[in-house]
Amino acid sequence: MISYAGSIPADYTIKMKMKFNKVRELIIFDFDETLLYTNSRVIVTHENGKMLHLSPSEYAKYKPLQKDVFDYNEFQDLGKDNERVIGVTEFFKNRFTPYLKSGKNIIILTARQSKQPMIDFFYDYLNILSEENTEYKFTKNQKRNIIFIPLGNSDPNEKKEFISNSIKKYKLDLIEFYDDSDINIEAVEELKLEFPLVKIKTKLIKY
Repeated sequence: MISYAGSIPADYTIKMKMKFNKVRELIIFDFDETLLYTNSRVIVTHENGKMLHLSPSEYAKYKPLQKDVFDYNEFQDLGKDNERVIGVTEFFKNRFTPYLKSGKNIIILTARQSKQPMIDFFYDYLNILSEENTEYKFTKNQKRNIIFIPLGNSDPNEKKEFISNSIKKYKLDLIEFYDDSDINIEAVEELKLEFPLVKIKTKLIKY
């Protein structure tokens, strides 16, 4: 498990009021390599000085050694002028954008330690998208439907526990969970046994 100072505790639940229609549902997305491609890397320095440069998918499965030092600076800027931003995924274009237009409750649940870079990205990208295609003009209320949850932790059980707590707090009927990491998908799949009356849909995003 990799965690950061100031990370959100596992029992954290959303502190804003959720609006539900007939079905009480949450749509939950991972961020890196599910919605956005970057060439950013987590830099790991071992005690002996050897360095690793891990992609988000590699980092999700990395088991840290004692005295590893982690550098996340490459993930701090997602503005439109950042050369590390490659672009959005096909899944973002084809599936995420219609969800955003639907007005449903959307959660971005990520191992990142800060939500501000993601907020910057969405502000820039959605504005550009709106200018290029009138089909994607978003109201302020639609943009506010996105809730960013930076867990500050790569342990898949943290995502599982967050979702478990959300099901209990909001008495949910339906969860949709999208992630590019198979171990995160497997962890959330385990909730089907804990909550047999809740419909839990998971989708492994691969390209």
